[in-house]
Amino acid sequence: MNQAVSGKRIGRVPAPGSMEVAAKPPPQLKPRLIAPPKYFTAGSVLFKRGTVLPPTLVVKLTPVGGWDLVRGDDGFAVERKLRDAGWQFFFMVPAVEASAIGLDPRKTFANALRKIARAVDERGLNAVEVTAIERRRRLGLHYVRITAHPRHVRNRPFLRDLDPHRYPVRLWDFKRIFTVRNRQASQIKAM
Repeated sequence: MNQAVSGKRIGRVPAPGSMEVAAKPPPQLKPRLIAPPKYFTAGSVLFKRGTVLPPTLVVKLTPVGGWDLVRGDDGFAVERKLRDAGWQFFFMVPAVEASAIGLDPRKTFANALRKIARAVDERGLNAVEVTAIERRRRLGLHYVRITAHPRHVRNRPFLRDLDPHRYPVRLWDFKRIFTVRNRQASQIKAM
């Protein structure tokens, strides 16, 4: 039902209530780390998606963004199960802390958790154990602070493989021993 008016084509006007197909695809949204905070407690363990786990490890995993949350087991239980399978679950000492402030409690928690996940991922580790969650609400704003320890799952007793082609420079460099000693001795004489 196209009409020609002064050389221009006027398209058909859709009837009210009819659906039309969009010409462009819908925008792709980034995966969010929003999950019910009731699942996250002190002791919760997250594995990075794609982490190789032993086939004998029986745990319930819930996807949370690019990570998988272990449900029902805390860090000690997961470590015990991995040790029984012959795998290592390394514990990193410097804790990672992140906080967020917002109006929505779920999104505020998700922002803090996203910061924790980013910090652990930057270190090249594949797991994290939440050790403390602090929630406050003041003046209508929600404040969440998460403390976690990075962890790493591996089927070997070493955190990283040694590079067989790496030669430690100046470990036993006998040619430089005397030049370094002379340089230090001259400094001692000058004092």
